[in-house]
Amino acid sequence: MYRNVLVLAGIALSLPSFAQETQSTLVAPPSPRNEIGTFHNSVISSGSDNSLLMAGVMYKRWVKPNTAYRTLASYARYSIHTVTPSARSASGDTVYSVFSNTNVNMAFIGGGVEMQRHFYRKVYLFAALEVRGGTGTGFTDEMEAKQYREPGSTYYSTTDLRLLPSGSSVSMTYVGFVPTIGGKFQFNKVSFGAELSPLELSYRSTNTNGNTTGLADFDLGTFSNRFFINFRF
Repeated sequence: MYRNVLVLAGIALSLPSFAQETQSTLVAPPSPRNEIGTFHNSVISSGSDNSLLMAGVMYKRWVKPNTAYRTLASYARYSIHTVTPSARSASGDTVYSVFSNTNVNMAFIGGGVEMQRHFYRKVYLFAALEVRGGTGTGFTDEMEAKQYREPGSTYYSTTDLRLLPSGSSVSMTYVGFVPTIGGKFQFNKVSFGAELSPLELSYRSTNTNGNTTGLADFDLGTFSNRFFINFRF
């Protein structure tokens, strides 16, 4: 009987230490909840010669293990090149076409939410929803192209391009909503990767010499890519 009592007492004394050891192995060490880094973003619209190039900084705050809020600030350059000439004239076998070229330097801010899932070892996949807006000023210039018709053919070949500075001032306001998907390598102190988006919902307001035009666009052919590197702390 005394032997059984001693055995039970030994088991009872060992339970707290066993439970403490088990609990310590189940609790994962805390991971960094903040990330800050740089990124480069390019957006090319389908069916036109519009492009948006961005470079800036991004901050992420992980509120849950797989959910983060993010904010960004960047410098951007918005370019619009018309495909259809704004003016055309002919002289003999020469056709003169005038195309406009708009470049606007812009400051952008934005924010969004991101969710990730562990895929394999240090590889994570994620999806995000992001809203960004910017404003800036620039100029619109014109380019004159000379096209000559080849003898015995209806084909015209461009042989001369000439810049016609118009000096038209342009101010622009841009707002866009973008869903993205991506992948990254995540380590203890650093993460890097890329994200893509095949569509964008945007609104652009342009003021040229006092004349304001607005354009709302839902482009399913927009290709956006972003490369980033973040430091985790």
